[in-house]
Amino acid sequence: MTALLKKGDNAIGAQLAEGWWSGAITFQVQNWNYYGDRQSLLLKLVVTYNDGSQEIITSQPDEWKVLTDGALKLGSIYQGQTYDGIRAQELEGWDNVGFNDSAWTAAKVIPLTGTTAPGKWHEFLTDRDYENAAVNRLEQNVRWSAKANFFAISTDCPQRNERMGWSGDLAVFANTAVYLANSDNFLRQHMQALRDLQATDGRFTDTAPMGVGAGGFIWGSVGVIVQ
Repeated sequence: MTALLKKGDNAIGAQLAEGWWSGAITFQVQNWNYYGDRQSLLLKLVVTYNDGSQEIITSQPDEWKVLTDGALKLGSIYQGQTYDGIRAQELEGWDNVGFNDSAWTAAKVIPLTGTTAPGKWHEFLTDRDYENAAVNRLEQNVRWSAKANFFAISTDCPQRNERMGWSGDLAVFANTAVYLANSDNFLRQHMQALRDLQATDGRFTDTAPMGVGAGGFIWGSVGVIVQ
């Protein structure tokens, strides 16, 4: 965020889309609003100055405003995006200082009862140089594949058809993931989702957090392999 800040007044804004929370899950259209039916924002920005002092900015409802008629009409993981370019021109500068937001409404508090906000962080490490162009390209491809599939949850493939938290892929890739990135929190989140869905006989589900699927033993064994 440091590079985005400037001297004087600054503005911060956010666009919300469905994501995993309230969008379509899988290619079956009946799986909509699987976890929730509305989007909300929980934001905290900590600004640390050169003298060591800090300023903490949070998404307080008495300071934030909302517009539900933005340029982004649909932002679905599976169904794609609908974007209104004309509306975007009308709202140009919406996230800048001085924008006229008099037509916007005050933000409302969405209770957090029954929800969790687990941490997830995976910063990919600097590329290594193996002094071999083919090997360097292979590692870059692995990194891009990991980034495409570490999409808030550990997905199995980046195309729209599936893209769910199939654990078989993670069981094979987990060792490589921790070699390439600081994946501890990300993997810990997936393991927590598996434990939340664990059957009374001890079996782990094939997917998480959906808890569906029909995989073999390697899918459920991720609960033992990844510690």
